[in-house]
Amino acid sequence: MISVRTFALTVMFASCVGCQVWQQADQPTSAMSLIEPAEDQVVLDVSFVTVSASNEQLQQAVWNEADEQVLDNDLRRRLAANGMRCGILGQSAPAALQQLLLETKDGHEADLANGTGSLEQLGDRGQQMQLRTGRLGKVVVTPGLRDEMVILSRQGDQFVGETLAQAQCIFGVRCYPENDQHVTLELSPQIEHGEAKTRFVGKHEHASWLVDSSRERRLFTDLTLRPVLMAGQTLVVSCTPSTMGVGGKFFGGTGEESTKTTTMLLIRVIESGASSIFSPENNHSAIVPTEG
Repeated sequence: MISVRTFALTVMFASCVGCQVWQQADQPTSAMSLIEPAEDQVVLDVSFVTVSASNEQLQQAVWNEADEQVLDNDLRRRLAANGMRCGILGQSAPAALQQLLLETKDGHEADLANGTGSLEQLGDRGQQMQLRTGRLGKVVVTPGLRDEMVILSRQGDQFVGETLAQAQCIFGVRCYPENDQHVTLELSPQIEHGEAKTRFVGKHEHASWLVDSSRERRLFTDLTLRPVLMAGQTLVVSCTPSTMGVGGKFFGGTGEESTKTTTMLLIRVIESGASSIFSPENNHSAIVPTEG
């Protein structure tokens, strides 16, 4: 669910149902607006949408608008075999996605109001990330640790099962800005598990040691995503309808079939070096939704 402290993506998508066109709005020029982003810096907005069983048609409508051909055929087949799918949405938010964002926000507020949810349980489900070229960021997909997680992954022609304790699904994120204002966004699905272990990591260039207290990670390198996006485009990642395999553990919900929910991950590229949907051509203006 999206946290109460929602951020730019939700504001842009959900504040105006029916908006299809983004236009510039004049704003007073400030000292901060004159600061250009670093050429190797990418700014991302990350959000989640919760989809109930009754909204499966809306979810399918979002996928109908997404371009899933951005990934090569072999990777799409591997993703599908492991219960995951991915696509890119353009700068205009589909009406179905706007509706899902609104319902997710309303559902979150209702849970808090009737006492069935809490900020501690829900965690911070939205964030803005600023990453420099090749620097690793982390997107937490499943809030909280699961005491035991049984993973069934497809390896070749067979499924391989394994059990992980104190597990949490995440994506490792790296960005690689291109000269033509495109960005290669690398998402690596991983599962952190077990107790944190303290280890010493050497930094050879400084002849020094760092203390690392991270947990073990189960990597799914053959499912790593490397789509290319422009500023304003949104990457959407979720599970297949069967909620099987790795995708089901990342995005499939719990509960009975009639009440089961799934999750969609949305990553929107806000800035890439001099390319920004907020500062087009030194106009120092903001993007606001308009009906049309």
